[in-house]
Amino acid sequence: MLLNLVSLRLRSVKNIQKITKSMKMVSAAKFGKAERELRPARIYGAGASALYDKVEIKPSDVDKTTPKNLIVVMSSDRGLCGGIHSNLVKAVKAALGEKEVDDSTKIVACGEKARQLFLRTHGKWIEFQGIY
Repeated sequence: MLLNLVSLRLRSVKNIQKITKSMKMVSAAKFGKAERELRPARIYGAGASALYDKVEIKPSDVDKTTPKNLIVVMSSDRGLCGGIHSNLVKAVKAALGEKEVDDSTKIVACGEKARQLFLRTHGKWIEFQGIY
């Protein structure tokens, strides 16, 4: 009886190993394809970077007496990341401290999960919420 259970468990582990190996092969192929598609786009990134280096930023006539805060939150579009999304909310609340969020504070939510979480709690102060 015990020998049958052990052999059944061994077969199960071997099947899981086969599935894992095939998943690794598929992900390696997808990663290689993504790298090949990215290579030609690097030229545009270098051009944009060169443009930003040449641009002169002039001070604006913005009221400098009130300090402004910008919080950028990066998250995933899907779940399956453990408690990272709730930890992001806790980190932002800790960064804000005890002060109340007002017009001097803006939140940039990059990723669908961050957008959903902060729309619920700080919807009025979210800027650029559709960044993916």
